[in-house]
Amino acid sequence: MHRRPRHTIPATLPSSARMVTIMHPGYTPLQDLLMLPAYDPAPAPELWGCSHRLALDACRIIANNRDGFLSTTLDGRDHVPDSEPTLTADVYYYFLLGDHDPEYAVVSEFAAWRFPDTLPAHWLSARQDRRHLSRFFASESAMSDRVRDMDGACILSGFGQASSCDNAHLVPKEQAVWFTFNRMKVHNIRPEIVTPNDVANGICLRADIRLCLDRHAFVFFPDGSDFVAYFIKVEDDYAEWFHRTAAQIHERVAVQFLYARFAFNVINLVDTSVSRNLVSPSPAYQAALADYSTRKQPRRSRDKRISGTLSEDSTPEETVQDWLSAPNLQDVFYARYPQLRTHLAKQAKPTLTLFHSRASFLGQEVEYSDDHDFNTVAWHPEVDKMQELKDAWFSKNPQIRQTSLSEGDNHKEGCVNEQDRVTKAESAR
Repeated sequence: MHRRPRHTIPATLPSSARMVTIMHPGYTPLQDLLMLPAYDPAPAPELWGCSHRLALDACRIIANNRDGFLSTTLDGRDHVPDSEPTLTADVYYYFLLGDHDPEYAVVSEFAAWRFPDTLPAHWLSARQDRRHLSRFFASESAMSDRVRDMDGACILSGFGQASSCDNAHLVPKEQAVWFTFNRMKVHNIRPEIVTPNDVANGICLRADIRLCLDRHAFVFFPDGSDFVAYFIKVEDDYAEWFHRTAAQIHERVAVQFLYARFAFNVINLVDTSVSRNLVSPSPAYQAALADYSTRKQPRRSRDKRISGTLSEDSTPEETVQDWLSAPNLQDVFYARYPQLRTHLAKQAKPTLTLFHSRASFLGQEVEYSDDHDFNTVAWHPEVDKMQELKDAWFSKNPQIRQTSLSEGDNHKEGCVNEQDRVTKAESAR
């Protein structure tokens, strides 16, 4: 992929934006999976196309994390070789590898997409080592300021006026339930933060470019050891300046969040009006989202809930943050609504397995190591379980939290005990 440095003159784009269409081969009439603008120059003169690798990654996500290949023929025989970097034909078809189900299901909403345990190799190689990041810790409330401070300027344009730059969440704040259900806190720098409000999930963008990202116009895509802005919607004015421009992404930013944002923007391009076999969010997720949405309403609105809604069992005092901070959101929800428990039970991976698959460098515990991560890792699969046991014990033994001494009395008692110790030591001499 041809990469452009920052602060260059506008790129030359084709005079008219031609679209490269990728179709689902399993339906009659044929249906579009994805349409990408042909902004990439091909080796042949006056020929434009789009990235082959990006198109495969996008189709893999839309096909519910299933690998495949592109063909220029409906029978799948004309396999586009991996060595062909740019797709220049008008129409391609996406076939699944080793799958004879032509009517494979399609993901058309982000809520239905499950974050994969393993990312494609070219994504991981772009951000190989995220160790020694504890120095970037920041609270949720300080996230925006810390992101702008660490990035210093818009990561695409280099524009540095703070009042015109925003903290852009890669996984949007509105996707808090998806974030929790997919246990994305594993990738936070502070894993005790269970929402998307962690500095590993934020980047600094000029305000208008941030709106362009929120329109799903471009994504960040790996190019060697860097990431470039790649436009997947027709936005000629911005594409002139920023298409394939290298982004100055800070080391704190997790590749998993860049991939999640790639999926979020790609899925939002899928035409939801077409009737086909669709992947749906699990019943547990839908119930959780409904409950979470109710809790986001003002207190007065919650008190007027219609009888029989999912949140009827909940205490009004429970906050959204408390709800999201539960050690295992699915367990909390299944306890409240046991009829939903069985849906994900067969496919859910144990937290330990998930942790080791996503953080393979921490998969083998050792008695002693000089590796910073082994000594400072902020979260481990056993942490949630230990917190559950601790909370349960305190719940059964509330008297342990009680004392007849005030904080000041405790301080005085400590001073008296220290004075007694010194007196006894002097007497012993």
